[in-house]
Amino acid sequence: MEKRQLVNYSLCSSFIGFAMIFGGCSNTESKSHKIALHVGYFVSVFEKKVKYKCDNKIVPLSSNNEFKCDSFPITFYSDNIKLGEINSIHEDGYVFPQDIIVAEEPTAIYTSNEQMINN
Repeated sequence: MEKRQLVNYSLCSSFIGFAMIFGGCSNTESKSHKIALHVGYFVSVFEKKVKYKCDNKIVPLSSNNEFKCDSFPITFYSDNIKLGEINSIHEDGYVFPQDIIVAEEPTAIYTSNEQMINN
């Protein structure tokens, strides 16, 4: 009986050893170098078709205004006019015009007594 238990123990140990050896040979390198795909939806108020630039390619948004890109920044265009760009996407995935359009110069603000305050 002891000899049979010893044989079972040896077979089981061998099986576990082989599983560990071959499990260590799996391709884990591709998992560590996987590039994240950034997917979002541009909420458009523009009547013209909006395009976006990703990796030096300019492509139109999909029919549901979806865009996909594996790197930032993502730049948006309408009629070859740059609307703006993003360097991140909100958790909900929606990108609104106010997220991309940035005033180039600070605008003056006038107080009620007509004094100008610069931003």
